[in-house]
Amino acid sequence: MKLGTIHLSLSLMIGVAGLDAAHAQGDLRQACETFAGIDVPRRAISLRTSEITVTSAVQVPASSRTTDDSGDIVLELPSHCRLQGEIGPVDPDAPPVRFNVNLPDDWNGKALHSGGGGLGGTLNTAPGQKAFGRFDPQPYDDTYPLTEGYVTFGGDDGHPRGDVEFIYNDEALRNWAGDSLKKTRDVAVWLIERAYGRAPERLYFSGESAGGREAVFVTQRFPGSYDGAIAVTPVLDWTYIHIADNRIRSKLLEGWLDEDAIALIADRTRAACDADDGLVDGIIGRYMECRMDSQSLRCPDGATGRGCLSDAQVESLDAIREPWSTTVPFAYGVDRFPGFGVTGDEDNPDNQYSFYMVGTTPPTHPVPPGRGTQPGLGAILNFGVIWVRHGIAQDEGFEPHRFYPPAHTERIQYLSGLFDRCHRPGPLRVPRAAWEADHPPAVRR
Repeated sequence: MKLGTIHLSLSLMIGVAGLDAAHAQGDLRQACETFAGIDVPRRAISLRTSEITVTSAVQVPASSRTTDDSGDIVLELPSHCRLQGEIGPVDPDAPPVRFNVNLPDDWNGKALHSGGGGLGGTLNTAPGQKAFGRFDPQPYDDTYPLTEGYVTFGGDDGHPRGDVEFIYNDEALRNWAGDSLKKTRDVAVWLIERAYGRAPERLYFSGESAGGREAVFVTQRFPGSYDGAIAVTPVLDWTYIHIADNRIRSKLLEGWLDEDAIALIADRTRAACDADDGLVDGIIGRYMECRMDSQSLRCPDGATGRGCLSDAQVESLDAIREPWSTTVPFAYGVDRFPGFGVTGDEDNPDNQYSFYMVGTTPPTHPVPPGRGTQPGLGAILNFGVIWVRHGIAQDEGFEPHRFYPPAHTERIQYLSGLFDRCHRPGPLRVPRAAWEADHPPAVRR
């Protein structure tokens, strides 16, 4: 489904307001700060937790259009009550799940739960965080859901950003996989009922990239908890993809794709497929159908040369673009990494290979100790290291170069069972779902 189709679905979901709850809303403006310190009863959450507390309650005045530090335009936001708090773990060694709930003064009777991105850890819908106002794929000039009267809320996936220690705790790992979504949702509904005197008439989930995986996940595991889902570029087959990311890193150690190599790949790809959509304009409109043989880029003797790729570089390109599989049987029928395919803008300086697939600095060997990530390296390569070292091997000193999956079959199958439940996106068991078929580099085809 293309972006315009999703926008139509968003209009259907977001464009209706005017429910009669003025009596409760008028009280909310006066009572917002009294929510601070409230303990939410554990029975409000269907999954096991310990103490649940609202740690902050602030009545936020309406704000006008402005520009943030990154240059993005932030549209008007209405007066609303912002609640933040923590959902305590059962295991005292696990971090809490933090949540943020924005309660508009003029509520339309609906709520929107927003997912996260990357490896999680941001307090989604909180000021300056993902989906605070706009959420993908909403056009930049569209009125925000909060302004339309939606309650908006989100969580941090049960761990702080940048942390990897939580991966070694099973409750925290399960929170990241999806349990935190249900916990956050249940707390938000309880707070909505307390604020307005009734539950939402409609409750939707939206997410992009890793949050898109979460959108699919909740439709599969918690279908009765949502009335619709918007899944944009979902990163499905999470476990397989991040093992493949690590494999790409290993290939790049021997066949680094520098700026010249990436420019060559992009130029030849556009030359091969640009005209397929009927317009030669530097954009490959039918990129899903583009087939460009990497061997056509090979230097005659396979050694490093100008205007061509060495054998090792061709292997790196194939690791990025082509399908790959291991003998380990994954959960839910996941049977391969399908490859990231082609885009035709591999040389885009703001994303693509310089940001996601390759980076601007060659990978090191051995991998740096601890977290294992490396500045300047492609984002998915760092994701792969974290997943293999901390998620699978569970060893902060593990060297992921040339990782051999069959040696870790049991752990891989356990992780796949947690994270890959969303592998088959249909049939969705919710009344309405919107999908966006285009994919960023981290997404399976």
